[in-house]
Amino acid sequence: MSQLYHVELKGSVTETIHLHDEIVHQLDLSHILGEDDMKSLLRKQLEANDFQKDEEEDVWRKSMEDGVEVVFNLEDMQVSARLEEAQDVEKDVSAVGSAWDHKGQAKKAAEQELEHQKDRARQEIQRQSNEQQRELSQQLEAGEEERMLEINQMLQEVYAEALKEKAQSMGDVMEVHEGTSANGDYELVIKISQ
Repeated sequence: MSQLYHVELKGSVTETIHLHDEIVHQLDLSHILGEDDMKSLLRKQLEANDFQKDEEEDVWRKSMEDGVEVVFNLEDMQVSARLEEAQDVEKDVSAVGSAWDHKGQAKKAAEQELEHQKDRARQEIQRQSNEQQRELSQQLEAGEEERMLEINQMLQEVYAEALKEKAQSMGDVMEVHEGTSANGDYELVIKISQ
């Protein structure tokens, strides 16, 4: 008399998904003052805007509300916005193998099916990772305009302060007028006497 054997195996696939995207812009400070003086003004502006300086390098960092880290690297004269995430994903899998009269064959069939199920789980994790990477990139891109406005505002402050210092070195400053034109552009008028 033949006997049917069923063997059920369970397992899991665990992968760590690392997601990362970055947008980098080159900084080109006009040298209204000397390069070191311009960088010094930028450092003051970064500090005033809650950027934190790295211990060893001339790199300033700030974490934004949306999880994006903005980094000013004054050694390379670059500003970057980066977003990173890491998470562990686990998928449980199971397989059943059957064979007549041979328990070992049933186990072997279950092991083969379990490996097949693990491969499917890995493919699903990879698909999920790709989708999450697209979402992360979209999140980073979505806030780019607002970040650039903030960066440009800081650079505008640096240039305004540099122009004021330059004017003082050229003579007595009689009048300084800062404002916004009718079309929304920043205006700075400095009158000096020599």
